[in-house]
Amino acid sequence: MPESVTYLSQENIIKVKSTGNLTKEEVRTSIYAVAKFCKETGAKKVFVDQLDALSFPSNAYGFNLGSDVAHLLKGVNIAIVHSWKVEDDIKFFEKVAQKRGVNMKVFSNVESAKNWLKTF
Repeated sequence: MPESVTYLSQENIIKVKSTGNLTKEEVRTSIYAVAKFCKETGAKKVFVDQLDALSFPSNAYGFNLGSDVAHLLKGVNIAIVHSWKVEDDIKFFEKVAQKRGVNMKVFSNVESAKNWLKTF
């Protein structure tokens, strides 16, 4: 599976690592795994590393995935670091989620994303 979801207990952060070509089913599975970790641990921060992702589901699916995030992860702060290869699709996903009340921000580097999460 091109995505792994882990809980970093010392930081109280959920980390998602994406590699390769991501399908809508894989991303949806990760969203549900993150929601489960949030519920079990009380974590309110998610760091998504997509620097090694080669593709992200198209905008048609990004719309549905953004709605899933809004339904399952409201109140959670999500920082996504993306690869230039998925920039357009991930930016659309970000906008859909934000318009539905999700505190999500996309970054081009790890340091900026982690610094943003530290503000919460």
